[in-house]
Parts: sequence; C-alpha cells; structure tokens
Amino acid sequence: MIEIKNISKKYKNLIAIDNISTEIQDNEIFGLLDPNGAGKTTLIHILATRIKPTSGTAFVNGYSTLNNSSKVRSSIGIVFQSPSSDDILTGYENLNSFTIIQSSFRYAQKKNRRCIRIGWANK
Repeated sequence: MIEIKNISKKYKNLIAIDNISTEIQDNEIFGLLDPNGAGKTTLIHILATRIKPTSGTAFVNGYSTLNNSSKVRSSIGIVFQSPSSDDILTGYENLNSFTIIQSSFRYAQKKNRRCIRIGWANK
C-alpha cells in the first residue's frame, strides 16, 4: 500500500508538487498521468526515497519514506526510463533484467561487507 499525505516539493521558486494526498491499495492498478513537467517523476523519486519532500509524509508498504528509506527500498522494485533497453527488450524483460542486476549488486555488496570484516576485501 502507498499512502501519500500532503506531499509538496519546492525548488527555489518552482513548485514541483503542491500538497498531493492519495492512497493506493495493495493489488490496485494505478496510473500517474499528467503533462510533462507536472511532477510525476518528482513524486516517484520521493516514494522511492531518492529525494525528500519539502513537506508532507509518504508511506510505502507501511514504511515511512523519511524514516525508513532502506525498508522502503527493499520492499519495492523500480526501473527508470533512462537505463533501459526499450528498443530491444519488452517491458517484462527490462524489469526482469533490472531485478537480476540489482540482486547481483546487492549480493556483491553483502559479500564485500563480509570480506571487509574479515580482512579479505582486496583478495
């Protein structure tokens, strides 16, 4: 479930998001539709804990995007448009490839942390 309460994001004189509130239930299909520059990507970045809102709160799968960013990130999967192979792979194949890469990256991070603890990091 995603819960968005009075989220706003301002950049100097630009209001990217102005006091948005909504709830998206588990297994609900939800479309985020608006013109370019309306704040869709900004909202997704807030929900994925990549940036913080100027005001308001959001919860993803019960975790606060402000106070539990690691729990939020481990409970979601997101593929941004830029690093994809749209012209070669289907949407499913893009998502699957990204999941495999992220899983491998997380495994390598965990392995490296273990190696650092026992002094094997560069061996």
